[in-house]
Amino acid sequence: MSVNSANFPNCFQSNERPKFNSTDTGNRRRYIEIPFDNVLKEDRLVKYDTGLKSRLAEDADVRKAVLAWIVAGCVEWRKSGLQIPPCVKAATEELFKQNDYLGQFFAECIVADAESKIKVADLRNVYIKHCHSLGEEPCKDRTFNQMISERGGIYKDSKFDGRNLKAWHGLKLSTAGEMLIETEQDHFTRSQETIKALQSKNAALPVVFAIDEVSA
Repeated sequence: MSVNSANFPNCFQSNERPKFNSTDTGNRRRYIEIPFDNVLKEDRLVKYDTGLKSRLAEDADVRKAVLAWIVAGCVEWRKSGLQIPPCVKAATEELFKQNDYLGQFFAECIVADAESKIKVADLRNVYIKHCHSLGEEPCKDRTFNQMISERGGIYKDSKFDGRNLKAWHGLKLSTAGEMLIETEQDHFTRSQETIKALQSKNAALPVVFAIDEVSA
């Protein structure tokens, strides 16, 4: 059985960053962002040479110098390998940070604790509230559960007040996360308050009935 190994990189250029799961170790090995963010007209170190194109095509000494530069670079590459410059490392880290949908949520609302557990519904509820507080759209349930699992959460049944419920083990809410959680009693109280407010509002409005005429 033969196994094909990668022998060349796939490169693509885009105006927007790709979207992917930044917690996947395979993506960590594969994605590198090379930023082209330098505006040449605003760069004081860049001096335009209007005759460069013709010299590259016609001047033998210029072509020799370019070839020597290429060969020197190849020798350095063969000797030390391809070194990733700091600007590329910074851009790549920003790329993964942008695709880390749960990074800020985990940093602010979750604490890893092998002895703790959280109801699946409670964690999802806290996440949704956290997203709304930032003006962001929550990711889908399946994506959320997958990313929680990749970050160390263990999904299994557990007892809560005598009831068997789905829970995430190995995680607990931070103080900030606990402030966002909504218990069933909180939900019931809020629902009752909403109903009373609507009833009070409707009581002050005239009631109009529309009756269709029916011919005998």
